[in-house]
Amino acid sequence: MPEVDLSSQPLPTPHRQWPFDLERQILREGVLPWIDRQIEDLGDIFQFRAGKIQLAILAHPDHARHVLINAHQNYARGFGYEVIGILLGQGLLTSDDQLWRSQRRICQPSFSRQSVESLIPTMVQETQALSLRWDEKKKRGESDIDMAEEMLGVTMRVVGACLFGHDVDEFCTQLGPDLARAQRWAVEYFVNPVHLPLWVPTPRHLAFKRVARRVDQVIERFVVAGRSGVQAEGGLLNALLHATDAETGYRRSEKQLRDE
Repeated sequence: MPEVDLSSQPLPTPHRQWPFDLERQILREGVLPWIDRQIEDLGDIFQFRAGKIQLAILAHPDHARHVLINAHQNYARGFGYEVIGILLGQGLLTSDDQLWRSQRRICQPSFSRQSVESLIPTMVQETQALSLRWDEKKKRGESDIDMAEEMLGVTMRVVGACLFGHDVDEFCTQLGPDLARAQRWAVEYFVNPVHLPLWVPTPRHLAFKRVARRVDQVIERFVVAGRSGVQAEGGLLNALLHATDAETGYRRSEKQLRDE
């Protein structure tokens, strides 16, 4: 489809009945269901304001290619990644500019075609196990499945197995619930029209900080185990531990490794 010049025409906007109406809709329906509904009503491109943030949603694959590949130099990470970065730090997902380029060079060998293909059996195994669990639920007469929870669970198991080679149950048990809580906090923080600094000791901020500390502690234990040789040699963590920037010879700091 032809590229759309976003600067030359007004974008469709969801109808807002009263102040903060859209924010309440997003919190009530969930982000993805709300976006799906707007795409049906407004098309593949629309804009809206959540709190103080003006957003444009691009839903067509050609638009994603334009932003992520063809004209990626024209776009920077926005406020949403700042929110994610509060928990995840400055990893490849959240960093920008020179830091991102350096991290990409360090990570790239670990994600070569051969390396990624070696992870496929793990992905297939965990997906088949998920299917079997659903079959068991059906036999027990359980017809309702929380897809968000199920997809987070299988993703955590795949990531745990690929990163650490084993200890997947420990990884999922300790990190899964906390990451789900952090995700809910990030959505609420993002759409909230009032963004208090994180140092303000509100109940939500204090709860989020507890989650962040627990996540840091779990990741640190796995990193220490990887450096000591306890983790499986084939795990992706082992490759990341020894990866260096081919241009500069630079190796990640402990904090950067944690963020990644």
